[in-house]
Amino acid sequence: MSCPYMRLIGTRVPVPTGSKKGCDQEVAGAFGSPPLLTEEDFHAYLDGELAEHRRSFVEAHLSEHPDDAQRLAAYGADGAAIARIFSGS
Repeated sequence: MSCPYMRLIGTRVPVPTGSKKGCDQEVAGAFGSPPLLTEEDFHAYLDGELAEHRRSFVEAHLSEHPDDAQRLAAYGADGAAIARIFSGS
C-alpha cells in the first residue's frame, strides 16, 4: 500500500510531505470508514484552517459525537473570550 497511514492498523502515521487526500481515501476504503481524526484536525477545524477534504470528516464525526461537539464549542468560546481580552473590547 502506498499510504504511510496504512502501516499500522488504526494508528495515524504522519506523512511528512505531499497531499494527504489520497491517503484519506485509501484508509477509508481499507477500513470502511473515514480516516482517524486527531486533536490537530479538531483544532484546525475550529480555527478554519482544516483542509477542505478533511472538513466533512470532522463535521460528520461531530454530528455523531455530541460530547466532542460540545468540547469543540467550549474551545471556541474560550478562544473568543481570549480574543476579546487581548483586543481590548
